[in-house]
Amino acid sequence: MLAPTFEAVSGLDIGSLFAQRLAADPSIVMAYGRMDVALDRFFDRALLITYRAVPDERQHPPASGSGFISRASRYVFRAQVESDRAKRFRWWTEAGLGPLLPSNATRNTLMNEPVITLDDRDSFRTDILHEYFIGPARFPEFVKACQEVIHFDPTLVLRTFDLTFDL
Repeated sequence: MLAPTFEAVSGLDIGSLFAQRLAADPSIVMAYGRMDVALDRFFDRALLITYRAVPDERQHPPASGSGFISRASRYVFRAQVESDRAKRFRWWTEAGLGPLLPSNATRNTLMNEPVITLDDRDSFRTDILHEYFIGPARFPEFVKACQEVIHFDPTLVLRTFDLTFDL
């Protein structure tokens, strides 16, 4: 089982903090980051989530999906299209509510998120997944470039941003 910790950080600092936390603490076995995509604070805020193994592995459940959370997440995720209010609500649930309700999970459960969570079901719209591979030291440059280049049209702005760094 893995226990999460949540750390609210600056969008410019998350790359270096991600690398620092992992280098300083070998007990971290999984980590990822999220960034706020609300229009007036686009990439200004970030959340660093780290996981450490819980010593007692006797209650190790089989891998499962997140069930109700996946179904509920889909509505929150899809509502962000053309809605800054929904982007703000999603950030509040991830960065405000999430840390108040931490729960242990297996790595498999965390990685077993069904595609239905992201499914659009709108045949007139296409989502495009962008993946960027940026070293932690250059992440502030990337954030600034995104803030300058991505136009703040609610129909075009990114709706999610997950961070993983190759150290």
